[in-house]
Amino acid sequence: MELVILTGLSGSGKGRAKSILSDMGYYCVDNPPPEMICAMAEYAAARGGRYEKMALSVDSRGCRAYEPVLESLRRVEAMGVKTRILYLEADAAYIIRRYKETRRRHPLDDGCPSLEDAIEAERRLLAPMREHAEMTLDATGLSANQLTEKLSPLFGPGGAAPEMRVEVRSFGFMRGLPPEADLVFDVRFLPNPFYVRELKALTGRDAPVSDYVLNRPEAREFLERLFALVDYLIPQYRAESRQKLVAAVGCTGGKHRSVAVAEALAAHISAHGVCPAVLHRDIQDL
Repeated sequence: MELVILTGLSGSGKGRAKSILSDMGYYCVDNPPPEMICAMAEYAAARGGRYEKMALSVDSRGCRAYEPVLESLRRVEAMGVKTRILYLEADAAYIIRRYKETRRRHPLDDGCPSLEDAIEAERRLLAPMREHAEMTLDATGLSANQLTEKLSPLFGPGGAAPEMRVEVRSFGFMRGLPPEADLVFDVRFLPNPFYVRELKALTGRDAPVSDYVLNRPEAREFLERLFALVDYLIPQYRAESRQKLVAAVGCTGGKHRSVAVAEALAAHISAHGVCPAVLHRDIQDL
């Protein structure tokens, strides 16, 4: 089992770091009492691998003395649990700018005459944690993607960022757009099998409908252009550390044309080393 303590200056990006660790498979808990750290580690270790990786965010919102945290970590290490401390910091100007943007109060605001004084007071308070940290990261100006790039070699499986999940969905415009779609392709320009008596009761998964929709010059040209676009976009989204990409294909009812095209798109993506999930939202509605 591995236990990571995520700590550092308020406003330095610990919330984003916690989300990134969660995407990397860590079970994350925000600001537990220091006295509970050992109990949480014991509970996790007894669950047979369910909580094999745990990250606890600890900061000055709920902890004004850090010796109890370090003592708890020593006890956890004596249990045979690997412990790591990740300390995030940033320069005062960057933190002040973030607090102005969010309009939130600093945890030490009450006892300090200014925000800059509160930041320096917290820096002194956290000095023992910084001294014992295995990793200290200056997050000044880092975007979420850049922070992911910094953390992936340290915490990602095999030193890599989590693989992006791709989903291909078909739908009918008459029932509305899928709200989670990132890319939407409208195939209502293709001839509609709904008006062909022997095809109406079938779906785009059936060969007669698929052949009817896809074996036309305009459909073949559309697929060629669609495949080229998706081949270009997937690496771009992956480079931006996207965790999920949803491509939606729509026709009028969501049973024939969109299903056939979505299946063809999913097959193309699969042939290029990505295994997309496929969902046909409205295939049974007509």
